[in-house]
Amino acid sequence: MCRKTILIAALACIAFAANAHLLTGKWRGSLAVGQQKLALVLRIADEQTAWLDSPDQNAFDMPCDSVLLTDSGAYVQLRRLAVAINVTLSADGKTLEGTFQQGLGRLPIKLDFVDGNPLLVQNRPQTPKEPFPYEAREVTFAHHGITLAGTLTLPQGKNGLHAVVLVSGSGAQNRDEEMFGHRPFAVIADYLTRQGIAVLRYDDRGVGGSSVGSNDDTTADFAQDAIAAVRYLQTVPEISKKKIGVIGHSEGGMIAQMLAADYPKEVKYIVSIAGPAVKGSELLLQQASDLAAENGAALSEADRTKSQRIYAAIDSIDDTASLRSRLTEIIQEGATPQQMAAINSQVAALTAPWLRYFVRYNPADHIQQIRCPMFAIFGENDVQVSAQVNAAALQSLYNGKNLHLVVYPQRNHLMQQCDRPTTKYGSIEQTIDPVVLIDLAAWISKR
Repeated sequence: MCRKTILIAALACIAFAANAHLLTGKWRGSLAVGQQKLALVLRIADEQTAWLDSPDQNAFDMPCDSVLLTDSGAYVQLRRLAVAINVTLSADGKTLEGTFQQGLGRLPIKLDFVDGNPLLVQNRPQTPKEPFPYEAREVTFAHHGITLAGTLTLPQGKNGLHAVVLVSGSGAQNRDEEMFGHRPFAVIADYLTRQGIAVLRYDDRGVGGSSVGSNDDTTADFAQDAIAAVRYLQTVPEISKKKIGVIGHSEGGMIAQMLAADYPKEVKYIVSIAGPAVKGSELLLQQASDLAAENGAALSEADRTKSQRIYAAIDSIDDTASLRSRLTEIIQEGATPQQMAAINSQVAALTAPWLRYFVRYNPADHIQQIRCPMFAIFGENDVQVSAQVNAAALQSLYNGKNLHLVVYPQRNHLMQQCDRPTTKYGSIEQTIDPVVLIDLAAWISKR
């Protein structure tokens, strides 16, 4: 999962005012959390695209979900984790200075202009380029007051088509699941459509043309968006209702599993790419350990024990006020006076509805109910969803006869080829290994 559980932990996108060009670029600074400094990078690309990076926490490409830009500065919100950044542009246009707030905690922040290119993107040769040998329709579909906008790509002149819905990973992402200049869902949609498979990909809540969601949204709400996408495909004349499946990446893989269990008459097959198969608290602990190892360190026993106590509290305490009180007790144990200033921010992040749901959720509850064909894909070098742990769990939980499980060697969380475990997705030119695309199309075509 891309979402983090510590101070900076949100994914988002930005809507800009008319003078957005004044702030376009890459801005770097740091947050003083007690005696520790955490680097923070804000990258503003255009009127619809911007990201936050927290390099020290391996949290990159976090698209912001709302922002107000003026001649004098910016106010950015990352609603799901109660984060707000309020900064003022200096007279020389080289500095943004103000406050970083999460929950009740507030810290000063200063961001200096670094580069005019906020993406700093290397070549991305797999990104599809026009003209396309298929039809691309801009579509919308709605449910329970939420309207979602997306792109449906259709092989031309064919009927009775296979069709898939693409479901993105954690956080508000656009229909291409864009990150680090990579557009994985655009690449997948292009390849599959060229192989005769229709593909629907859509903007998450609060991104692009889709409705803004709620601070209370959880994975269960996003699963309702995905089944609404399936039901939209059922209305498309060229598509066979008997050949509609779901492909999910990361949290989206978890959602695909939910839909296969809850809607077996509508979802005929699923593909889970790096989808969790263990309880959220277990996955987050494993992720913390693997991320530390990637950086040549080890998760200390003290940190592991404290994390376990935190997740146990989230798991067992329903009342938000009581949970905040308990988490504050746990986090402040052994904290220095300087570290105490950040505790409210950490508690706010840990009590956000999405995180509480994720920590408590156990995929086993749905996986054991799945009977449709399932293609489960994992990367050997994934440090966000461990292939070793999750592939084994999935294998033991799936009760059907149609599980096709592959752990691709030397692939990471995005299924990029890499020779070691890494989250440095932006430094890799490849968006997704073509071998994975070939296997994906072949498996779907056999359904």
